[in-house]
Amino acid sequence: MKDFFDFTSFIVVLFKRWKLILANCFLISIIAIGYSFYFAEKQFVSSITFLPPPKENSMFGFMPNISALPLSYSSNIMPQQIATIFNSKALRRRIIEKFNYYQKFELHANPNKFEVANRRLKRDILMEIEETGSLGVATHISYALSSYHTSPDTCYQIVKYAFFLIDSMLNHVNVDRGKQHRQFIEGQLELNRAIYDSLQVEFNKFQKENKVYNISQQVKLTLESYATLKAQLIANEIKLKELRIDYSSTFPLVQELQKKNAVLRHRIRGLEKSSDPDVFIGLVKSADLAPIYKEFLRGIEVQDRLILLLTQQLEEARLKEARDFSSLKIIDPAFVPEYKVRPKRLVLCVVIFSVYMIIVLSLIILHHVFITYIVNTKLFNELLKVFKK
Repeated sequence: MKDFFDFTSFIVVLFKRWKLILANCFLISIIAIGYSFYFAEKQFVSSITFLPPPKENSMFGFMPNISALPLSYSSNIMPQQIATIFNSKALRRRIIEKFNYYQKFELHANPNKFEVANRRLKRDILMEIEETGSLGVATHISYALSSYHTSPDTCYQIVKYAFFLIDSMLNHVNVDRGKQHRQFIEGQLELNRAIYDSLQVEFNKFQKENKVYNISQQVKLTLESYATLKAQLIANEIKLKELRIDYSSTFPLVQELQKKNAVLRHRIRGLEKSSDPDVFIGLVKSADLAPIYKEFLRGIEVQDRLILLLTQQLEEARLKEARDFSSLKIIDPAFVPEYKVRPKRLVLCVVIFSVYMIIVLSLIILHHVFITYIVNTKLFNELLKVFKK
């Protein structure tokens, strides 16, 4: 085994065959140069660079008391979805069929021709994504779509068509999301209108039952009446004390003032503690009714604002659903290429030369091993006899 792996003997054998090796080097060099410069298919490339759709701000972040908006109703296209659309089989199938890649790849008789063509197409149509960011948080800045083909005009048409398909699919997604967004807004608008109507009905019922029409003004009137009655009562009490100095309690004027004061006290108690529905709301009762009244007003005002904002959002959603324009911004348009990009002639020559010479040297060494270590063995002679029979 040690003699079998005597690399020195291999080097000696190769050195002895230097003429054969040199002749093969010369031959394969001519073949590699001739193939690379005259027979290898030239491929051209046409590219188009574009920016992802801009993000659209929503007003829902400023709208209180509204149901949470599901992310699926967002009208923004995530940059990662552009790559997903580019790699979709629907898009690639349309490119393959339009530019007859089945014929180019000679796959008409292949039962699985689309899958094979799709795998080969990955070398001819590429998308490069420029990103920024770090620590696993990357933002897509731009996309470069490239098409390789043996015809300059065809690769230009392919990249234009591929961009058109991507843009069309994005618009379709935008329109579909716009429709879902509109339907969601319509549902929210209908819900908030129902809440608004319900609050109005309850508020009207509350006002009629308690005769509360404008509680601040009504309390103001009550306080003014209360102050007037209180002032009159105090004035009567002062006058009554003065009369009692000179007259007895049976004096007609004294009795008249006492009756007036009794009426005033009754009216004051009524203004303070009355719980009966009246335009002049009892002060104690107003303390209970005021928070309820304000809560109704606050709820109605909130719903009114929500309806206004939702109406504006509905108009925007209808516009987004109906829009029919490109959401991708082209910054580097495609052109018909003038120079080839494939193959790299020097690289192709080196690869052909290297692969061929490795095969030649391996065959020389295998031939040496066969003659030296295998031909004269007992096992080989016995097998040879068997085959001769």
